[in-house]
Amino acid sequence: MGTKISNLSEIHALVETNTKRDEGILGYAKQFKIGQILHPFRHVKKQGFSLISVLIAMILSRFGGLSIYAMQKTGQTNMDGNTIYRLMDNPIIDWRSIVRLFAHQFMRCVRIHGEDNGKEKCFILDDTDIPKTGKTIEGGSRIYSHVHNRYIFGFKLLVLCYGDGKSLVPYDFSLHRDSKNKNYGLTAKEQKKQHHTEYPSDSATCVRYNELDMEKTVTGLSMIKRAIKHGIHAAYVLMDSW
Repeated sequence: MGTKISNLSEIHALVETNTKRDEGILGYAKQFKIGQILHPFRHVKKQGFSLISVLIAMILSRFGGLSIYAMQKTGQTNMDGNTIYRLMDNPIIDWRSIVRLFAHQFMRCVRIHGEDNGKEKCFILDDTDIPKTGKTIEGGSRIYSHVHNRYIFGFKLLVLCYGDGKSLVPYDFSLHRDSKNKNYGLTAKEQKKQHHTEYPSDSATCVRYNELDMEKTVTGLSMIKRAIKHGIHAAYVLMDSW
């Protein structure tokens, strides 16, 4: 998540000025039918900023490579950071579903504009480190980083992508932690200080929390099955050996 998306020339053109940025984002919002994607969660935000406004603010923070706090300090948003954080913490919102619907809209745009190159499609399953500094973060653990060749605190993010030979789009994801049999690499004092929340058993957040201790191969297979169930097919799967 450290990559500055604004370094990409196509996106950078959208964020050079507020006018270009706003027009560009509205154009993408229209093409991807963001309002339709968020419609199932419309009841989450009944007051203040609309759900779509908060989501676009989150997208802009990534386009600019800025934190929410930095966006506020530079005047790029007048939205209270707590508004965004409350939305991100809402257990009702199924972020997995939103990512999947974005992917389907992307594929729809490819078909409409005739960009399908006819090459074999594939699934790509890969994991990456999500380093964190605060050990009180719920579900965090020490994970082995193959980048740094040592243990760091954070999560493993497992992502299923769909590739068509030209484009690569994320389709599904899960978070994981390590060292379950060694108290997740934490001392008893550190474990006691970690946040623990009781989530509704049928909430999307509860599902993601329960996946923390699952084998990545198991959740990866579940992702592929879900993709096929939703009409996405590929000729093969690319992945590292874990």
